Amino acid sequence: MAERAKAESKLAALRAEIEDHPAGADQQWLDAVFPILVRAPCIGRVLTRPRPNASPFVSVGSSVTPDAVVCLIQSCGIFHEVVAGGEGEIATCFVEDGAEVTLFQALYKITRPPRQARSTWFDFWWC
Repeated sequence: MAERAKAESKLAALRAEIEDHPAGADQQWLDAVFPILVRAPCIGRVLTRPRPNASPFVSVGSSVTPDAVVCLIQSCGIFHEVVAGGEGEIATCFVEDGAEVTLFQALYKITRPPRQARSTWFDFWWC
């Protein structure tokens, strides 16, 4: 019984530590150290709009999903769709409409969405 009480007290301490941990600090660190960058898959001219007089695919502050088209790159008369590749919000746009880009040049920076409160493996394991 003493071992069980010891284990329960350790579990309670771990739960309190997890709940008190600020989730925003980890998100800021991840965005600074491992940013989600949308890069050009080929060389060409960036088109941020589907048509010249249409609104852009995305703008700063837009929410994107991993498969959302963020721009087009025209190369040798072929239009290549560029997808976000990550979920979050557009934080920075590094190129303007009609600009020439090189291979793997950064086009957009995406910030990660806020971490959702979720149950831990302790809750499932201890049941």
